Amino acid sequence: MILIVDANVVIKWFVDKELLHAEARQLLVTHQGNLEAPDFVLNEVANAAQRKHRLNEISLQQASNIVQKAPNYIDVLHPSRDLLNRAFQIAVSSGHKFYDCIYVACAEATGGILVTADEKLLKKFRQTEWSRFTCHLAIAENLEAAAVDLLTVSEAVILEIIRASEFLKDVRMHVARELADGELTIFNPGDMDPVFNSPSYHKLCRLVENLGEFERADILALSWYGRELKSKENTFVRLHHDARNWIAGHSADTRHLTYVADLAVYLKDGLSKLNDLS
Repeated sequence: MILIVDANVVIKWFVDKELLHAEARQLLVTHQGNLEAPDFVLNEVANAAQRKHRLNEISLQQASNIVQKAPNYIDVLHPSRDLLNRAFQIAVSSGHKFYDCIYVACAEATGGILVTADEKLLKKFRQTEWSRFTCHLAIAENLEAAAVDLLTVSEAVILEIIRASEFLKDVRMHVARELADGELTIFNPGDMDPVFNSPSYHKLCRLVENLGEFERADILALSWYGRELKSKENTFVRLHHDARNWIAGHSADTRHLTYVADLAVYLKDGLSKLNDLS
């Protein structure tokens, strides 16, 4: 999982008197290789280090070490200029400071999560569409376990789609047996038309069609998650972000409904895997 860190988290890596210093160091150890930020973070870190020295909170040597070493601990620095337009849109919509919105825009663009100890930022975005891209440093280690909170679709609807998909699986197996008649057979695509014309298939497609855009993305993300049972690269948080982008980009094409319906065969595994995180 990609974690975007802001300056107050980076400072906590180096200053042991900082509140949540231990949590920040644990984040650094556990997630090394996945820590990213807009390159603007280095300016803010240098400014914070200079301020702490001016207030006699740290020595000049400590401040210099922070400025020098901070870039070495951030795995990817994203050009801030690429985030300016989106950050400005978020700032206008949320009414929050533009500089903070650069970090939120970076999390959104990468499919990551902004980890911060900035209470004002977290409070400002709590009731917005960007809340899913932010997390308090104090609970960052349990972030993936809370992934179920990203879902907007109810468990009852998920289970109904799973049942419809399992009925369809039985229909598909029945048709395949009829065609094979006990022998190994290579099917032509048209041979499976009875499956796609069946009431079970139409019911599954209706269930998917009746979902809202975010709910449909939830189903797609869970199905992707179930299909990638052995993958360690694709966390649910990442897949959920990608699924929302995919649905938004294909919503005008009705063929995306059949894609989501066809992948529902993996939905049960995805839900089970997600529940195992809790």
